[in-house]
Amino acid sequence: MINNIIQFSLKIFQILLIFFWGTILYYRITDEKKIPQIRYSKHSIKEAITIIITGRNEGKNIKKLLDSLKNQYYKNFEVIFVDDASNDNTVSEVEKFLDKFSKIKIIKIKNIANNNWVGKNWACYNGFKASTNNILLFTDADIVYRKETISSALKYFKKNNLEALTLIPKINTKKWSKIILPTLKLIMMTLYSPNQVNNKLNKKAYVYGSFFLINKQAYIKIGTHKAVKNEIVEDKAIGELIKSNQMNLKMVSGNNLINTNWKEGLQENQETLERIISSAIKNNILNGFGFTILAFFTMIFPYLIIINTLNSVLSNNINLDILILIILTSLMLATFGYEIKKLNINLIFILTQPISSLLFIIALISVIKKTIRKEEITWKNRSYKI
Repeated sequence: MINNIIQFSLKIFQILLIFFWGTILYYRITDEKKIPQIRYSKHSIKEAITIIITGRNEGKNIKKLLDSLKNQYYKNFEVIFVDDASNDNTVSEVEKFLDKFSKIKIIKIKNIANNNWVGKNWACYNGFKASTNNILLFTDADIVYRKETISSALKYFKKNNLEALTLIPKINTKKWSKIILPTLKLIMMTLYSPNQVNNKLNKKAYVYGSFFLINKQAYIKIGTHKAVKNEIVEDKAIGELIKSNQMNLKMVSGNNLINTNWKEGLQENQETLERIISSAIKNNILNGFGFTILAFFTMIFPYLIIINTLNSVLSNNINLDILILIILTSLMLATFGYEIKKLNINLIFILTQPISSLLFIIALISVIKKTIRKEEITWKNRSYKI
């Protein structure tokens, strides 16, 4: 009797999971098609802009970024590089470009002003203070631009009367990022879809640090990075400030206009997951428990059910169980396969999805533990309170 109830309950749960994953897959496919696209353009406005680059130990990447900026069709800009206390050859690499740009300034930060500032926010704020133009472009140091990037973005920015514009980058993956990123992207694009960000009635918002263009007056109005100085995930905090001030923010597909490399190592990826998760649960620990339970029952538990059902099928040849097994497995693989394909990763990495989901849950549990114990998380060799 009890065994029959358990089997019946599992079957009902399987059907619910089928509806869950079917809904997620349908949502992702249809939502992706609605994301605004930006067209390539060699010609744009003539108004000068300030490009603010922040970097910490980016000696291996900064040359590629500066080369791509030097080759832009749009030339009317100044470059401000803010070195965030690097201890490698980042600054010396930037100094090689002093004679290649008509206007370039290097700001070296040795220490954060005080314990209330997160490193990148302090660097961005110092870059803003040194800027001389009315349009600011914040960008990371590990980005590569196409020749049309700035001209295309500025044209879209002005044409749509925007106060802020952020481009979704093309992400290159290596090693552990091929395993972890598809799951992270699925979660982010479901919970924080660009179409939700672009909906003025929806409070959800964030910007990509890889390309964030904003009118200086709008930036000052939201309080600059000083208003989010203690935020670890400043991209989300800045986006929310822009929307709460009723400003016109757009997130659009970069259409390969910008490229970035995701972290390669396991530890780096886990630190990235913890950083992102911390912003979602720091004000409400119950959210962390809720996310953990949801993640387990939707991303890990289904595989336990599949294994159990497969054993049942092999021993009893139950046709209904076979059908449910095929549908559930197909939907889960198709959903993660969709994200893997969008990231240009080999589809064989679909098989690593259980590992990716498990690592995500481990990161959730780690952040919950650190929040309760008031411990710190690590990001780019610095420790921050949650």
